[in-house]
Formats: sequence, structure tokens, C-alpha cells
Amino acid sequence: MAQYVKSTSIPVSKTKAKTRTKAPARRVTAGTFKLVIIILLIFAVAVALVNQYTKIVKVSTEINALEQEIRDTEKLIDTLEGRIINTANWDEIESIARTELNMVSPNEASYTVVRLHELPEAVKNRASSEVKEDGGSDESRFSLMIKELLGN
Repeated sequence: MAQYVKSTSIPVSKTKAKTRTKAPARRVTAGTFKLVIIILLIFAVAVALVNQYTKIVKVSTEINALEQEIRDTEKLIDTLEGRIINTANWDEIESIARTELNMVSPNEASYTVVRLHELPEAVKNRASSEVKEDGGSDESRFSLMIKELLGN
């Protein structure tokens, strides 16, 4: 059998240390700094303008889509109204309008019956005594009753 030898030493290769030489320091002049700032501002404004333009285009597209939807809906409404008008029973509609909704035709007069409650005796006596003093005209009786009902 072969015997193995353990080597504890690690071969070291000697390399030369590289030394860096410093490049001469560059100075940023005020003119160069201003130019960079101006370019950055122009870039920022351009980005903002492009962003706003894309928003305008997006909203404009949405408006156009909604306007088209409105036109389509109006066409559908017109179609459905036409169908309803063609299939409607006008006599039935008129009877419902007259009986349930108390409607009248434009050339017809409508009267409503109003039931008045009897005035209390105290009001009648007071009104009749004041009317006797005023001369008893119908107009003054009516005005006295109204005043009494209103509490004046």
C-alpha cells in the first residue's frame, strides 16, 4: 500500500502589491454645475409633460367611450318607447289615469268637493256678534271666520 504524506505547508506565491496612483482631482466649475442642474430641470419638466399628456389621452378615451355608451342607450330607449307606444292600450291607460290618478283631459273642468267642519258654537256666537257691529256683510263674516281659524 501506498503511504500518503501530509503536507502542512501551503505554497505561497509572492505577488507584487499593486499601488494605485491617484488621478488628478477634477474641479466642478460653477458653469458645469449650472448646466447639469438645467438639464435635470428640463428632463423633469419633460417627464411631467409626458405624464400629463398620457393622462389627458386616457381621460379623453374614457369620455369618448362614455359618450358612445350614452348614444347607444338613447337608441335603445327610443326603440323601447316605440314598442311600448305601439303595443299600448290607450283606453286602459286613460281609465287608470282618470280613476287612480285623478287626472282630467286638458279641455275638461275638474271640481273637487271639500267638506267643511262645523264651527264651534263659541266661534259662531262671537263671529255673529262682531258681524252685527260691522253691518253684517258676507265678506266680513268670511274674514272673521278665517281670522278665528288662524288664531288672530
